[in-house]
Amino acid sequence: MVAMLTARAGAVSADTIRETIRIGHIQQIKSIVERLKAIPEGRGNMFDNTVVMYFPENGEGHHSHGTEAPFIVLAGDNCRLKMLGHYIRLPYHGTEGHKTIGNWYATLLNAHSNPIEHYGDFDLEMSPKKLDQKGAIQQLLG
Repeated sequence: MVAMLTARAGAVSADTIRETIRIGHIQQIKSIVERLKAIPEGRGNMFDNTVVMYFPENGEGHHSHGTEAPFIVLAGDNCRLKMLGHYIRLPYHGTEGHKTIGNWYATLLNAHSNPIEHYGDFDLEMSPKKLDQKGAIQQLLG
């Protein structure tokens, strides 16, 4: 499908091509999760001990001309993050309570016994506003 779209790139918008790619990615993720659920492991299945993370190929609107896209996290029953069955929306960029990708990575490391205060550089727009950027995203830690 992507090859057909790119062959006729003049007739298809970049947004349409990106959307087609994202749909294909999600179909692949669905296939992976279904296969993991079919493999017995311990008292459950292999997906119970898995976290699948999909980070779309384009950034949020304040990073590029891409369309905004969420991170999708699919987690089995034994996930160490407090997020099963939840949709989580944190405050917008540059406002109190907003968290960055650095906070997300710090959260993953803290949840898996590697406590760090922060991952990566601080956000240049948030720093002058003295908005807290340190640490893990507490709403996700169990």
